[in-house]
Amino acid sequence: AQFQMMLQLSNMLKNEERYPESLAMADRYLTESGAENAKAYAAKADTLYRMKRYADSIDVVKKAMAMGEADDSLTKLLVANYQELDRPADAAKALEEMLAKKPGDKQLMLALASSYQQAEQDAKAGEVFDRMRAGGLLTEQRDYESGYRLLANIPGREKDAVALINEGLQKGILKPDYNAYSALGTIYYNADQIPQAMDAWAKAAPLAKDGEMYLNLGKLQVSEDKYADGKVSGQQALAKGVKKKGEAWLVIARAEFGLGNKPAVLAAYREAAKYPET
Repeated sequence: AQFQMMLQLSNMLKNEERYPESLAMADRYLTESGAENAKAYAAKADTLYRMKRYADSIDVVKKAMAMGEADDSLTKLLVANYQELDRPADAAKALEEMLAKKPGDKQLMLALASSYQQAEQDAKAGEVFDRMRAGGLLTEQRDYESGYRLLANIPGREKDAVALINEGLQKGILKPDYNAYSALGTIYYNADQIPQAMDAWAKAAPLAKDGEMYLNLGKLQVSEDKYADGKVSGQQALAKGVKKKGEAWLVIARAEFGLGNKPAVLAAYREAAKYPET
């Protein structure tokens, strides 16, 4: 009964964030009882994690798991320790073992894809999302957002990222908001699909909280000789507010130059000259 109370007290101290005392009581239990109790080691590992002693926590987690205490919470604790120590490959391995037991667990698959990406195993990360998509597991906005952001950063998977955004929009799972259109435009731009990038950013700009997207759109439009559109975008950027107003005036000046309106060019350059960045 005394030993059982030691364990209870250790957990109570941990819940009150009195971690050194909790750890001392857990160690006292293990020493004085002589018991190789998997649950006691699991509790001790959790306390060590909360004390930010991640390497020590890993050792104790593995000891508990070797004794048969291998439930999901303990594996998640192992993964959390690896992540804190910036060991994503080890975290991925632990998640793979969990996923083998729960092959359709969406949250595990999302965590695994993230760990693969952190470990620079992009191909594996992409494969996880391919499995999720094929299995109909992309059912929420955040699923699509995580997917297209990951695929957009994998060389050669840009088209898949675009397809995923468009699929999410068509299904109504992704909202036609600034984030979706901004990301779509950026992916198109990086893939050198400039007309599609301009179209997506033109949809994103009115939905933005400021004029920065209009500024980027205007720069792109002017570079593509879309002078009338570029002029409007520059004006909209100023109207909605940008950090560097001089850059917006430069967009307008270049647009006016392309339109052959020299007095307006000079007027825009004079405005741009008022700001330190220009």
